[in-house]
Amino acid sequence: MKNVGIILGYGVFIPPNPEYQSYLDQAKNLILEKGFDTTIITGSFTNPKYPHLSEASSIFDYFLSQSNKLNIILEDQSLTTYQNLLFSKDIISTRLKTLDSVFIIADSIRVPKVFFHSLEIFSPLFLKAMTTEDRLRLLATESRLHDPDTLPNPIAFSFEKLTVQGISLSNDSKSIAHQIISSLIESHYLEYPSLHREFIAWRQKKWGIK
Repeated sequence: MKNVGIILGYGVFIPPNPEYQSYLDQAKNLILEKGFDTTIITGSFTNPKYPHLSEASSIFDYFLSQSNKLNIILEDQSLTTYQNLLFSKDIISTRLKTLDSVFIIADSIRVPKVFFHSLEIFSPLFLKAMTTEDRLRLLATESRLHDPDTLPNPIAFSFEKLTVQGISLSNDSKSIAHQIISSLIESHYLEYPSLHREFIAWRQKKWGIK
């Protein structure tokens, strides 16, 4: 069996950062509780002040200071949520070969977006083939079962052997507004890859990275 956990990073972790640390502490506890065979930590080099430290490695360093009982693979090339998931799938396909379940840990307000993309990206590995309509219907079903009014509190969407567990990271209005806009655009990356390339270029310019 290969039960894989995936942690989505949200910036290079540099303490003190109480909100981010709380997110990581809860993520670490979930990893230990679930006993995944492998955990993939995602996130690239996104902070020009720390050019040699990726989001993934900063999280790994923090986890290592807390526990050495984790089997971790770093994915440190992704600049978007979509790439977090896509590059994690590539690691699974090339290094782990088999997959029985995926448990993804994300910021709560991003759970609907992450769930939608995860259905697309991971369905070839262990779920049935899905159309965009299939994924939208599952997203609508989970949204009705798990009231989004509770966001940004912890929330989970799942289908068969895929679970996206949200942990509260930020509940400020700016973050929520940004996610609404991003989710609308990012939901069409499969149909319009140029949108994704434009978003990456904008993000690199905004963050001051190459």
